[in-house]
Amino acid sequence: MSLIPPFAIGPGGGGGSSVPASTYRQSVFSWTGSQAVPIGTIKNLTELVTLSATHIDNAGVTIGPNNCLIFPAVSNPTGITIRVRLTGTIDGTAATTRGWLMQLRREDGLTFIDGERVTKSATDQLLGANTSIETATEGLDDFLTTQGGMVVLDNQSGALITLTSIEILIKRNL
Repeated sequence: MSLIPPFAIGPGGGGGSSVPASTYRQSVFSWTGSQAVPIGTIKNLTELVTLSATHIDNAGVTIGPNNCLIFPAVSNPTGITIRVRLTGTIDGTAATTRGWLMQLRREDGLTFIDGERVTKSATDQLLGANTSIETATEGLDDFLTTQGGMVVLDNQSGALITLTSIEILIKRNL
């Protein structure tokens, strides 16, 4: 007699899961160029990026006319992970610790939704500096589906940040 519950056995009883296929979706936006972010300024990264042609997009996230990420409306709550990867430089002495904020804000650019302090130290190079922001949508009228949200870099490093590439990967669990 098997102790494995029936829902954990795939078709034909040969292992695998009979749980429905994953409802994980992703969109990838990217940019390359040169963008200075002066000390004490906030840069909406969403206005620089475009949907990457080299990745499969099945989350349907778009960038609206207000330079915000717009998520397709769904009736149930969904979890969202936004991973931001930056490449570029930070002016100043290499051994000086410098930090900045990566945030998700509402379309007004002022209202903070979620974010994380990112710290950078020991070098003046940003080589794939990663930050993840966790958030969610709560239904059809959620502001991320009606107005959107912008991914911003708040330069509190005390030095000029020059970005040379950005990748924003959005993972959504429907």
